[in-house]
Amino acid sequence: MHILKVAALASTACVAFCGSAFAKNPAKYGPAGCGVGAMLIGNKPGFAQLFALSTNGTFYSPFAITTGTSGCTPSGAKIGYMKQLDFVSSNLTSLSREASQGQGDLLSGFAATMGCEKAVEGEFAQLMQSSFEVVFTQPGSQAILDASLEQVRNHEVLSGSCNAI
Repeated sequence: MHILKVAALASTACVAFCGSAFAKNPAKYGPAGCGVGAMLIGNKPGFAQLFALSTNGTFYSPFAITTGTSGCTPSGAKIGYMKQLDFVSSNLTSLSREASQGQGDLLSGFAATMGCEKAVEGEFAQLMQSSFEVVFTQPGSQAILDASLEQVRNHEVLSGSCNAI
């Protein structure tokens, strides 16, 4: 019985907090987040949000988030970042080696995940090589990706040629 109470509490918390994180237009929905209830109630304050929250829970908000229905979807920026993080995590050892050499197919692929134009791949490879000590000494894939993104954002040419940074 105790397990059921914990599971119910966790589900309620997810419905309450996950929905607003995935809302297509957070200003359009209140604290109850996206879902069927939010579509019916909108951004009305007060107890209306409790009704929206319980309706979202009844009609299973995580399904709406997963399928992108009822006003729920992760943002494009989050999806792009997650793809970049997956790329770094999956290829970390080889990517690190290629970055130290300033060339390689994975380095070109990494540039592509950042939306860099083909014409600046060489510049990207040079940047990764010259900033190797700053970028690839970070602890973990996410820190490496964040350091890489910062280097590209601060680069005079790449900041204007890479559209997913």
